[in-house]
Amino acid sequence: MTKYRYVPQLFFIKKNGLMDLAAVRNVDDVLIASENHTAQKFVRDVESKHKLGTVGFGPTEFLFFGLHVIQDSDMTTTIHGDSKLNALSCFPLDLHRRKQSEMTLNDVELRSFRSINCSLG
Repeated sequence: MTKYRYVPQLFFIKKNGLMDLAAVRNVDDVLIASENHTAQKFVRDVESKHKLGTVGFGPTEFLFFGLHVIQDSDMTTTIHGDSKLNALSCFPLDLHRRKQSEMTLNDVELRSFRSINCSLG
């Protein structure tokens, strides 16, 4: 039996140099952080190309990657799961790394690129 390792992926949209939307994907679940109208437009755009499961816009409660997420009617979001969050390890960032366009992709980056490319159609 082949075991696969799923790594959460972060996507974001910037508008006028500021973060307009952030989406975290883990396997087939996506958690979106943005203003409500931006999230709804993003979901409509994705739904026009892909079949989606349950989509919730607060107030709602759900589990995401083992974390308990509570979204109130004013779109305030609380995430419970300190033990899971505290167990996450930091990953190193190389500040002297050349720009991606100047170098070839390593195996992990190539897999991530293919995953993103396939998921966006």
